Amino acid sequence: MSTGAQPAEPSQSRLTARERAALGLLCEGRSNAQIAWELGVSEKTVRNHLSNLYRKLGVRSRAEAMVRAQRPTS
Repeated sequence: MSTGAQPAEPSQSRLTARERAALGLLCEGRSNAQIAWELGVSEKTVRNHLSNLYRKLGVRSRAEAMVRAQRPTS
């Protein structure tokens, strides 16, 4: 039995390093502007990263991506 919840890595082998970084910051509740600042890129680039990772994870929203990122892998 696990004592603590650890973020899973759902289909993350298909995500780029930047997409994984953006997903991690998204799961911390950061806005696109905050993610952009943290990664040193534009907000448009963040939107592109998020759009790509939503497609790869099969989700349609930030909330779904966060839930999927926390779900344990089987």
